[in-house]
Amino acid sequence: MAFCAYLFFKNGKMIFRAAGRVVDEIIMVLGYLVFEFFLYDAGCLASVPGNLIQGGANAVIGFCLISVLTKNKYLTKYCGVHNGKSNL
Repeated sequence: MAFCAYLFFKNGKMIFRAAGRVVDEIIMVLGYLVFEFFLYDAGCLASVPGNLIQGGANAVIGFCLISVLTKNKYLTKYCGVHNGKSNL
């Protein structure tokens, strides 16, 4: 998930960041599904709706936080962001 987020975030454009959040959360839901399959077999499918809600909330909150934090002039020196563009 983190590497995927990095690949989308380093472009710097808002559309790529939003797409990256969606892809990251799909990876999270699939990861939970595979892990829970080994614990619960077919019962793992019952947790997918809850994981999708969690992923959607994470995407929205993360996207908002990144948008706000990258515009803060005091945090940019710690985040590697200069002039609204990330060095990542």
